[in-house]
Amino acid sequence: MLYFVAIVLYEFPYSLLMKILLSACLSILCAFSSFSQGVEKDVIAKRIKSIDTYNSEEFVVSVSDITLFKDHIVMLDEKLGKVIVANKELTDMKIFGVKGGGPEEFLSPYLLINDKEENTLYVYDNQKFKIWPIDIDERAVGKGFPFKSMLFNQTVALEDGMLYFTSVSSPAVDVLKYRLKDRKQLGGIDLHKGSVKSFLGRFIFSSNGRFVVVSPYDGLVIDTYDENWELLNTEDLTSLPIIAKRLNIKQPSGLSISGGGKEKIKVTSGKSTMSSARLYGNDLYLLVYSRDKDLKSRANVLLKYTYENGQWQPSRRILLPQEGSYKTFAMLLETDQLVAFDRENGTIDLFEIKG
Repeated sequence: MLYFVAIVLYEFPYSLLMKILLSACLSILCAFSSFSQGVEKDVIAKRIKSIDTYNSEEFVVSVSDITLFKDHIVMLDEKLGKVIVANKELTDMKIFGVKGGGPEEFLSPYLLINDKEENTLYVYDNQKFKIWPIDIDERAVGKGFPFKSMLFNQTVALEDGMLYFTSVSSPAVDVLKYRLKDRKQLGGIDLHKGSVKSFLGRFIFSSNGRFVVVSPYDGLVIDTYDENWELLNTEDLTSLPIIAKRLNIKQPSGLSISGGGKEKIKVTSGKSTMSSARLYGNDLYLLVYSRDKDLKSRANVLLKYTYENGQWQPSRRILLPQEGSYKTFAMLLETDQLVAFDRENGTIDLFEIKG
């Protein structure tokens, strides 16, 4: 190699040689840049803490939702009927709420609804069909009000005091509207004609003047709408290997609900390809669990997509431990961390995701 370089230096004028070397370097940089664009970067999540009890008082049973509120991690344990408020290090926790049939008691606290404009956090119970405001500082549950829609495997968008959501009890309506101020249902919204059905719920978000609808039923599709619900973009992720593997499993997801009232739901079948999702600004995180038929090969992957130039671009894959099955999560973006609930091992795990 040295002999070749010596010959080059001897044969070519210095200025010409420098031009050739500079041109070669620029070509390599351009090629590398082109290769890097749109390519997902894999990051292995490093578990730095794992807990299976709340302050050594009660065992972690079934966390249904996690969010950040007033610089705290807030979680719901639907089986215990409790609200858990923790610091970001998971070293200090406060627990409140009572499981029971009383007016301000929970049966299955399932979903947290964060009203950022009013700085109020709500709890939705999908067995009582009711919503309560909660005060995490006073550890108090406020006066609840009826909410007849059944929410399952989804998030809801809250924009200008209006809730946007899907309901398994109203599968014919794409998106329902509910005004929190006067507790009033205001009809529904029809999504674009090509939108896929998602009988087990949709994940709906609002950010930066856009609505984002993720449909994870028998596929995985992201629809983006403007503030007037006019379609901007559709991204179909069904062909991703991790989604295709999930769809290849014969065992379906399902839901069967019945009751003495007017609303009855038949058994639905199919496959839900995603456990949870979160939207932070222009960054969308999709939590996907996949496995082979023999359970020998499993994956818990958090897919990150960034909205750029009117499209969702893959930007990161966060690899969680394979030995678990993660149900829900929240990102701690300021510290490059995330907190997630492992339903298989009954633990709440804190991860570092630098890199």
